[in-house]
Amino acid sequence: SPEEVASLLVAQGPALLASGAYALLAQGLGLLGEPHISTRPELALLYGWVSHAQFQFDITARVIQWIEAQLEVP
Repeated sequence: SPEEVASLLVAQGPALLASGAYALLAQGLGLLGEPHISTRPELALLYGWVSHAQFQFDITARVIQWIEAQLEVP
């Protein structure tokens, strides 16, 4: 289920990121899709790092916009 994938990514994502498992993280994030990722700060941050590591700077820019939008909320 998407909730299980999200929980797994939040729990194991930092370790996978540190080990350079970008393709595996990208696959898990791809299963969730951007609408789901953008609602969870932990997932958005992972998505930003993975997209940056894979030179997908258009995605990285979207993630930065999501984060900025969260910071603008009163």
